[in-house]
Amino acid sequence: MTNATNYEKFLDQYNEYYPKILNYVYYRTGQDRTLAEDLAQEIFMKALERYETYDPTRAFQAWLYTIARNHLTDFYRKRREQVSYDALENVLSTETDEAADIDRRKLLKRVVDTLPQLTPDEQELITLRYIQEMTTDEIAGILGKKPNAIYVGLHRAIKKLRTLLEPYSVGFRELSA
Repeated sequence: MTNATNYEKFLDQYNEYYPKILNYVYYRTGQDRTLAEDLAQEIFMKALERYETYDPTRAFQAWLYTIARNHLTDFYRKRREQVSYDALENVLSTETDEAADIDRRKLLKRVVDTLPQLTPDEQELITLRYIQEMTTDEIAGILGKKPNAIYVGLHRAIKKLRTLLEPYSVGFRELSA
């Protein structure tokens, strides 16, 4: 494959995945749009620089999200800041029924307030599954784990959330691994 062909293929993948990566980074940076845009561009620059090493037998999405995840890890390691999940409410509250929307917002506010009590790995699983709306297979590909391990991790994270939210008598019927 020529460099021009590789570049065209990468450009097509950029157009497809840029909004998804931007959204992922946006919520991992606490809704800082400018920072998210900068980091997303850096992620795609890394991907372009390493595109020759991409193995087409592996899902492009998994390869790209691995780069994004590693880039964010490096970024936060340098800054030594915690990820904010205050944006979860904005993503998940899309109900049209006003009464259901109010109940959902109350639930999500409590979930958002509780997320920092989870481990970074649990927070990432919740983000990938419920914000990025990925399947357990897709998450497994990104994190380099077996789908069953992702399912178990999500189950445990949700169980932990239920326990933490128990004093509020909040149910989690909508969330499942």
